[in-house]
Amino acid sequence: MHELTLPIPLVMLPGLGADGAMFAAQRKAFGDDAIVVPDWLPPHDDEPLHLYAKRFAELLGPTLPSKYALAGVSFGGMLAQEMLRHLEPKPATLLLISSARTAESVPTVGGLLAAFGGTAPLPALAVFHKLASVPFAKLNGGDDQAVSTFIEMAKRCDPATFRWSLQRVAAWEGPPELISSGVPVHAIHGRKDPVLKCIPSLTDRVVPEGKHLIASTHAKTVNRFLFDRVLEVCPEAQAEYPAIEDPDVTVARRAALAG
Repeated sequence: MHELTLPIPLVMLPGLGADGAMFAAQRKAFGDDAIVVPDWLPPHDDEPLHLYAKRFAELLGPTLPSKYALAGVSFGGMLAQEMLRHLEPKPATLLLISSARTAESVPTVGGLLAAFGGTAPLPALAVFHKLASVPFAKLNGGDDQAVSTFIEMAKRCDPATFRWSLQRVAAWEGPPELISSGVPVHAIHGRKDPVLKCIPSLTDRVVPEGKHLIASTHAKTVNRFLFDRVLEVCPEAQAEYPAIEDPDVTVARRAALAG
């Protein structure tokens, strides 16, 4: 039996080199039917992110219900922001997990990884991806199950798509204007994230001890964040659950809630 019932589907875009396996905790909380994870669309060589986002949105849009929520983790959140202006129907809300709202969140090391990814032969890049999965998961607080999951996702990942994604993250200049879309955007991020920098002023909820994998390491907090934000755009659901108290919610968000 799942823990919470979402009134609308939650379409979730995974991070770089990942797939739907990374959302096991969300499926457990909300049920398999509530979570929709589209397959990655193979990118064209050197395709800019905004053109890829347009192709993906135009392919995905006709399959979506009239009302749904869109969420993206890490690179998936960056892609979701690029897709927003092209998606029809528009999501009721856009939820970002361990993602970036500005190019300032992308560390310099991203450029080095992109340079490596752009020159390494694809077989070598595939080996690197698998080997890097172990320290990546452990560095970000993952347990043995998380390590195993990331290794298996790396095995399934297309090396060409992995290379393209690395390059798109490093080259990202920030999202297009989102305000004109009329879609509310909310973000949750771990304060100690070593992959994409947490910027509290652009984050609704900061997880004090969270790193990059908060969707699994701090699943209860993330799931309630997702649930509460979805209920905000579904007042007809009439479900009432107390929000999780987080001692590190940003000052701006506290003020907004108090007002």
